[in-house]
Amino acid sequence: MARIYGARQRLSGRYDYAVWSDEESWPPQPEGYCAGPWDEILRRHEEGLTMMGIIDPAMREAWRKPQGDQFRFHSDGHATPEEAEACYRRYSFDCRREFDTPEQQEPCAICAEWTTNMIDFPQGLWFAMRACVDCVKKTDELFAAYEQLRK
Repeated sequence: MARIYGARQRLSGRYDYAVWSDEESWPPQPEGYCAGPWDEILRRHEEGLTMMGIIDPAMREAWRKPQGDQFRFHSDGHATPEEAEACYRRYSFDCRREFDTPEQQEPCAICAEWTTNMIDFPQGLWFAMRACVDCVKKTDELFAAYEQLRK
């Protein structure tokens, strides 16, 4: 089963970042922040957990915690495919980054202070950058630095 990820145009002309499978003939499903408002995502998760028979309160509670910034989730689409792709990059940046501390120091991408703190971006972003402990908390500036470095 090959899954395809990318910006897809809706019938309305707007774009979402989506996943789909031509092999299995299932329609594109919005991914990341494009997946809809957080309360709608939460409702779908609850329905899915019920259908799977998962009744463990701790597991259900874990699904209620939003990945990333719950206020960035939306269902209104984007004007261009590039906007949809940038939206998914931000989602991946917010939700899927991992931290590592190799021994070699390099300058922070934001403030240029020397640090061993490295942020890896798996899940299709194929990128790592340095960010000191203080700058890791500045997610908007860190994302802007990431967008500059990846060009």
